[in-house]
Amino acid sequence: MPPMRPSPSPTPSPSRLRRHAATLVLVVACLGTVATSPPRSPPATATIGSTLRLTQDTPRSTRGFVIRVSARDSSEDVRGEVNGLLTARWMPAGPTTSPAPTLRARLARVDDTQETGRTFTLDTPGASQEWYAGSAYFDTCTLKKGCELEVELDFEAQGELGEGTVEVDWKVNAEAYTFTDDAPKGFTVEIQER
Repeated sequence: MPPMRPSPSPTPSPSRLRRHAATLVLVVACLGTVATSPPRSPPATATIGSTLRLTQDTPRSTRGFVIRVSARDSSEDVRGEVNGLLTARWMPAGPTTSPAPTLRARLARVDDTQETGRTFTLDTPGASQEWYAGSAYFDTCTLKKGCELEVELDFEAQGELGEGTVEVDWKVNAEAYTFTDDAPKGFTVEIQER
């Protein structure tokens, strides 16, 4: 019996080589993206909120806020955003056959004339419904020059309310960060109602 020769190792097929090359290219691209992403500090946050009641006589309410970001002796750049959240309830005075009222809510920069807001139907009397009222964003600003953003949170009950009310628990959340690994000393966000 002739001696057995080891079989030659298979040569990788061109498609397998292409697949390995493509994988290597993707890994290198991902590493490059991670390596070039700017750092981001832990965020500074603030929240303010309250409850308001809208009636047939006073169906609209507007709240204005100034959001300030500050730190001690820092000239870092800052970015951030402000979000409006709400929980609303339609509280009729008694049994009603009127169509369910709607609530229009809008959070936007005071200089934003394009944002019209969002409209929600309050179709279940007494039931709490949660919604998002919108966002506003800080353009990049420098702490040394001062970072400030003015926003408005606007509500309007639409439809026949009769003697009932629309109760709205509203909340404004603000968050800001710097392009550093650590936040500057005294890095804070403050929300003031105006």
